[in-house]
Amino acid sequence: MSALDRRLTSFQNALASFSWPSKTDAWFQSRLAVQNTALHGVIAANVPQLDTVSNPNKFYSKGGSGERPSGIAAGNYSFNLTIGAARETINVSVSARDTWNDVLGSVQAAVNTASLPVQATVISQQTPFSSEPDLAATGQVLALSVNPGRPDQTVSLADASGHLLSALGLQATLNPATPATLGNHFVQGMQLATPSSVSSSSFDANAPATLALGRHDFAVNLSTSGAAGQQTTYVSKAYDPSAATTLTPGNYTFSYRFGQENKTLTVSVKNGWTWNDLLQAVAAGINGQAVWTSASKTLPAGQSSFSQPGLVATVQSSPIPSATAQGTFTNGEVLQIATTAPFAGQNFSLSDGSGGLLASVGLTAKLTGTPLSVTVQSGWTWGDVLSSVANTIGSSVPGVAAQASDQSFYSSAVPGKTIVNSQGTGINVTIADPRIGRRMTLNDGATGLLSSLGMAAAVPGQDGKISVDGQAQVSENNTFAVDQGRLQLGLRSTFASSLPVKVVRTMDQITNGFNDIINSYNDLQSFLNKNKGSWKNSLSRTLAAPVANQASNLAWMGVSGSAKTNQLWTQGQPFFDALVTDPARAAATLASSPGGLIPAWRQAVASIRRNGLDGYLNTASPLGLPPDTVQSEFDLERKHRLVNLLG
Repeated sequence: MSALDRRLTSFQNALASFSWPSKTDAWFQSRLAVQNTALHGVIAANVPQLDTVSNPNKFYSKGGSGERPSGIAAGNYSFNLTIGAARETINVSVSARDTWNDVLGSVQAAVNTASLPVQATVISQQTPFSSEPDLAATGQVLALSVNPGRPDQTVSLADASGHLLSALGLQATLNPATPATLGNHFVQGMQLATPSSVSSSSFDANAPATLALGRHDFAVNLSTSGAAGQQTTYVSKAYDPSAATTLTPGNYTFSYRFGQENKTLTVSVKNGWTWNDLLQAVAAGINGQAVWTSASKTLPAGQSSFSQPGLVATVQSSPIPSATAQGTFTNGEVLQIATTAPFAGQNFSLSDGSGGLLASVGLTAKLTGTPLSVTVQSGWTWGDVLSSVANTIGSSVPGVAAQASDQSFYSSAVPGKTIVNSQGTGINVTIADPRIGRRMTLNDGATGLLSSLGMAAAVPGQDGKISVDGQAQVSENNTFAVDQGRLQLGLRSTFASSLPVKVVRTMDQITNGFNDIINSYNDLQSFLNKNKGSWKNSLSRTLAAPVANQASNLAWMGVSGSAKTNQLWTQGQPFFDALVTDPARAAATLASSPGGLIPAWRQAVASIRRNGLDGYLNTASPLGLPPDTVQSEFDLERKHRLVNLLG
């Protein structure tokens, strides 16, 4: 049985390796990608039609020495970046001391943090065409590219304010004019792209929520490698602004660190202060301003006499929900302290001093990214909470998708069995449009909302990565471009070995591939002919049926055979002529599903595999042995004596 299995597997592999081009009107320019059998199912290889190939690199800048002055005038610049029907204005600041590398890095960060699927990369090239086959410039070069898996491939640029594009020398590239390069590309699948995501625990959507009523803060941090950091925010608890503060009158200190700046502030709480007075006083200390309060005419701004650029404290309205009636609120306020552009990414932190002021008002949780909040009301269920969190994220953070969906609770009460005993609801938050280097994290606020929802653990996310001929490539969607886009690879699973993907002429591949199939088929039928007593005739007939169904068309293509042995042979010139003169009929004969010879053979082999080889075994005799014959007692005795005679 193993001998048959080997031959059937060889036939299967030959069938799996055969492919037909999408375009056959230019046979001698057409190319196909042929994969090593070990790559089947782990990587997809495709050579697009030449007239549809789009160079993944859309623009190159001129080259420059990275550490030398940029030569670009200091100032604020903007340009319009368009892909397909979408357009976005990109803003870049250039300082007088910026080097060429600094300017390229600023443009790279601005493009890569935009919402459009255009990727900016800085290429270092020492000699012309050594890094990219169409790049003559040397030094540090800015490249703008689009992943080949994106539907829109048309990119345009236009200066909006200033002439930064002209200063950078950005020029559009050309699409390849010649077919894909013939030969092997050695590929290693190193890492699959996975977007960052966070999922909650499952909850009974109709059960009452056990969270504290009121405001719950958290943040979504969507960052891109190489770009500036995200905004940092602290948010206090919500207070009735007219209610008297519960803090004892006296001096309270706290400090902050902002970039390289360290500062300690003092707030003197007076008799009769309300919560609004207190929050305004803390804000005044941060902002370096005087403030009016209900208890005193003016309040000095602690020990700060000037504002800190990039740091702003504001007292904001935050309605407080009724403890008994859903949808009913009273006035409330929170203090928010946040970093702002252009210093939003600077490291910022608060720390308590004497009196514990920050802890008392809830300014303890550092939120990085987009600050968000939900207000839990009386009578809310877990379904209400989850929907509110999902809607808040989805409507407030571009590029992030959040959805509350049904899930299942599982019981392990019965050993060895997993039983679904009830349905639940959970949240999944993920990056909706992954980009290279883009990651998402969630930061919990002081109330621990995310922790309560089981959203503490996250899938960090990663870029797809392969090596092609020793050069690493990254991708946001596991699609990669090789040879200026003339070969496209789709990573499905990782693999450690470096394996070949070969680009061949389509005509050669069809001819050679079909010959491989015929040779494997003949070997299989020859084995069955030699072992007719071991295998049922239905096995050979199943394999021969697709040939009979296409007999006239195969004869037209120069393929003939023997009805007695089921062997096939191909005449080269008629086969070649058929491909050239009528490629549509040739495709219908060989490759079109479901009636083409090769798809039909694939179905036949799949059917044999499903049935199992032992189902075709002839039960009249042991495998591989001729049928037993009946021998008389005289014959047995004669054989015994002959053995004794010969020793």
